[in-house]
Amino acid sequence: MELELVPQDNGAERLRAGGAGIGGYFTPTGAGIALARGKATRAVEGRLHVFEHPIRGDLRLIKAERGDRRGKLTHRQAARNFEPVMATPAKRTVASEHQVVARGQIGPCSRRLFPEPSHG
Repeated sequence: MELELVPQDNGAERLRAGGAGIGGYFTPTGAGIALARGKATRAVEGRLHVFEHPIRGDLRLIKAERGDRRGKLTHRQAARNFEPVMATPAKRTVASEHQVVARGQIGPCSRRLFPEPSHG
């Protein structure tokens, strides 16, 4: 087993990068401190950045509020921030749902991640 200390925002972004298939990214978070020791660095616009590798995994265990048989899940409170990010980079995700509902009972995401294009 290996342990690595990672700032929360770096951890979430490394998981997101793993799920998106990105090979890594540079960030100013942690640059110049012990957490960056041994990692590649680069100056970006005059500011030191550290290269972070993506986090991937074989299996993720997550908890959901509701789920349907097709794998669509809803989460409560702080779990809405991290459970989807945790599930994305895994080869296989196992979810424990508080309530299993019929297909179609969970609607589409009500919060848009990207704005609709303007026509005009």
